[in-house]
Amino acid sequence: MGSVGQICLPGAAVDGSDGGGDTSEGVVEEDVPGLCLVALASLPPPPPAPPRDVGTPGTDSRINTRVTSNTSNASGTSSSGTRGSSTASGYPTLAALLALDWVEMYQFTYNLDGPWFARLAGLGTDTSTGTSTAGSDQRRVTFVAHDTEALRQWRASGSVPTSVRIVVPRVEPYGTHHTKMMIFFLRGGGARVVVHTANLIPGDWRYKTQGLWMSSELRPKARDPDWRFPGRNREFGDYLQRYLSAYGPALAGLVARLGDLDLTRERVALVGSVPGRHVGGGSAGARDAWGHARVASLLRREEVWRRRQQRLDGGASGSVPSAVSSTAPRPNSSKTLVLQCSSIGSGLSHRWLVGELAQSLSSGGNSGGVSIANTNNSNNGSYKKAVALVYPTVEQVRGSLEGWAAGGNLPFARAAWERNRGWLRPLLRRWEADGTGRGRAMPHIKTYCSISESDGRLDWLLLSSHNASQAAFGALQKSGAQLYVRSFELGVMFLPHLLKEYDDEDVELVAWWPGRPATSRSSSSRDSSTQPASQAPSAPPALITSNTARTDAVAAATRGSGHEEQQQEQQRRRRPKRIFRVPLAYDLPLRAYGPRDEPWHWGCTPAEGGGGGGGLDALGRTMAEALSR
Repeated sequence: MGSVGQICLPGAAVDGSDGGGDTSEGVVEEDVPGLCLVALASLPPPPPAPPRDVGTPGTDSRINTRVTSNTSNASGTSSSGTRGSSTASGYPTLAALLALDWVEMYQFTYNLDGPWFARLAGLGTDTSTGTSTAGSDQRRVTFVAHDTEALRQWRASGSVPTSVRIVVPRVEPYGTHHTKMMIFFLRGGGARVVVHTANLIPGDWRYKTQGLWMSSELRPKARDPDWRFPGRNREFGDYLQRYLSAYGPALAGLVARLGDLDLTRERVALVGSVPGRHVGGGSAGARDAWGHARVASLLRREEVWRRRQQRLDGGASGSVPSAVSSTAPRPNSSKTLVLQCSSIGSGLSHRWLVGELAQSLSSGGNSGGVSIANTNNSNNGSYKKAVALVYPTVEQVRGSLEGWAAGGNLPFARAAWERNRGWLRPLLRRWEADGTGRGRAMPHIKTYCSISESDGRLDWLLLSSHNASQAAFGALQKSGAQLYVRSFELGVMFLPHLLKEYDDEDVELVAWWPGRPATSRSSSSRDSSTQPASQAPSAPPALITSNTARTDAVAAATRGSGHEEQQQEQQRRRRPKRIFRVPLAYDLPLRAYGPRDEPWHWGCTPAEGGGGGGGLDALGRTMAEALSR
């Protein structure tokens, strides 16, 4: 069984380093903790990377090139057939995650290929005795999955290992259990939480662009005297337990076990959706806890922190505002709100996408808590911020790694497209991902962000299971007093104030592509990258799994009798600017649809793609052949 250290994620220390370094006087550059793209096993391995040498021209000394075996094949196992290869092309594989030294795990998913996953995880059942094999009787697995036909067939087959428990949550009509999360309880008492975007089926881990965030090792409170430290992110654990409580008694034991762990070290915010009609605004209200209302609430809180920073910098005066005016000037006014998803809901309308979702994901809505979006405004055309929807074209699906078959996992009803094409087409942007070597790997990743397309500066980023649908993000009802959500969803949101360690610290998020430091900031990843789309990217920087070193140092420095005096001294001292590199799957600047481009939608024809080839895809199959499999 592999060790925790096998997982390769950007974010903290390797060989005693902190994953970053001074890029100029007063500036520290490092990787945002725990976030990365998932390995794409269908790509070839990258060329040999240069050694770690500060003096090597054209290289970034902060990029860790000690990547373990790149021999993973499409199933996530090594070419020798053994489990434990931790990376493919320098990124985590599913096999590497399952190689953690776990004794119990919870797997949350929509689609589940039970027999495939059981083999990959080393589970099995002796059909003659009905007992578990491969030591799985000592390792328990709980699947929390949607009630699909494949799941029903597996349960009826009698081949489900005895160490496996299956939970099928109840959802609203036309809703799904869509959350993608793993919780590993490790030998020795710790745990890890992984929030990602892939279903537990082979194709999602072989051919598609996916994203993943992994927590630091969550240690028992009894072994961590600093868990009560006031600078910790206590809200992360509270929210995770609140979200899991929505599943009811089936997961009550999991909620209780997480309560015994220190969940305060993570520097992200969770954004969940749970089925139901949620009423009540404010931080404690049910409406503002879920879906796009949750994002709006977090952005209002971020604005409070921004104004507090202004005051510490001498740029503002007065007390910290208790609420943020919706008319106040905001730092993201020149940014583009980018919605990148793999499915567009059948209930799509301009009123919801632009007038409700985009407003929540941008302005944060009204400060009074009456409504998040002005749903009573029939025009809804006063929204001025640039909005872009990144979604593959018909021709891009045809030329993808899976060919036309990739379109089967990009749900967008033809009727919804025809009904909305007039206003939607100007918002559409092509899926282009040459900078990460994923131009032909159709996206199953979902990301939402406010970003400057010219230099990659981010206000925030959300990696999530949420697609652009009312079922996922929710729809306001009763003049904004109620949010109706149909599905279970979960994501992680990266915000500057959560990455701060001191109040007077200047933090910035900047998009990053393999082989290019964030501070280079060329205007286009296309201009700066010479890497063809078919090649794998170079290894990600600073491959690590924990993000606790600085937090522990802060706790130790401020613990004891001099606590208040040291905090005051920390506020008086001027901190260096910290730039966090955020791995972005797609290229910048975004490219608008051309005159012949059409978004992939169910019911489209090869002729709508504007390409030749007699309707054959990159694998030589017709659309009918590919989609019938």
